[in-house]
Amino acid sequence: LGLFLAKTDILICMLPLTDATRNILNLQLFKQLKPKAYIMNLGRGEHLVEEDLVFALENRILSGAILD
Repeated sequence: LGLFLAKTDILICMLPLTDATRNILNLQLFKQLKPKAYIMNLGRGEHLVEEDLVFALENRILSGAILD
């Protein structure tokens, strides 16, 4: 996953919600993306750790996010 994320400009999450995908969109994952990447979460809310997203946006780890 790390090698994939390191090459990713835009990450689109459409995963089903399972124990393995709950909180998958977190600061650790965001830091593995290319600098200034964007995320799109088209899945449900429990994939995303909202506090990590806010931190990543405020600290310019991510350039932006689109949430469903």
